[in-house]
Amino acid sequence: MADKTERPVIAAVGAGRMGRGLAHVFAYADHEVRLVDAKARNPEEFATLAADAIADVRRTVSLMAAFGLISGSETDSIVERVSVHSRDDAAVALAGASVIFEGVPEVQGAKREAFAFMASFLFRAQQIALRPRQVGRKGDRLPPPGKKTLQEHSVSVPEAATPCNCFEILQKRGFSGPADAVLSAH
Repeated sequence: MADKTERPVIAAVGAGRMGRGLAHVFAYADHEVRLVDAKARNPEEFATLAADAIADVRRTVSLMAAFGLISGSETDSIVERVSVHSRDDAAVALAGASVIFEGVPEVQGAKREAFAFMASFLFRAQQIALRPRQVGRKGDRLPPPGKKTLQEHSVSVPEAATPCNCFEILQKRGFSGPADAVLSAH
């Protein structure tokens, strides 16, 4: 695979299940990936979260090796492409990222807070990639996929991203990567 310095930096606000899933997919494709904790935490809680996030990415990449999708010797180099940053370090972590994904729970308040937080750090040439079911109208639960809800938000992106279609979206925008290998692994 190409040197990671040749590929766009990917960031995700949210270091939970979605952020970790994005991290292993893009790290496998030779991207540097920066996970930013969406919550303010004390140093001990953040250290635990960061260790758990890296451990989860390592487990997933190790499964890829166990299934023969990659060689076991690639595991460490893939995991080393992922870093976890506290909310307080978001400005540094998001600087230079070409694409910023959100990875927070499917709860309206969490989504709104995440997008407001992300918008405060946008730099020229960055894009926010939305996932389906982003912004709901009533209550805390979000509407099912297919409902037109993105117009409620000030951030406008033409496509929604999931771990399975994120490479396709980036390839349409001129980014290259081994999408076929990554997508076949899911």
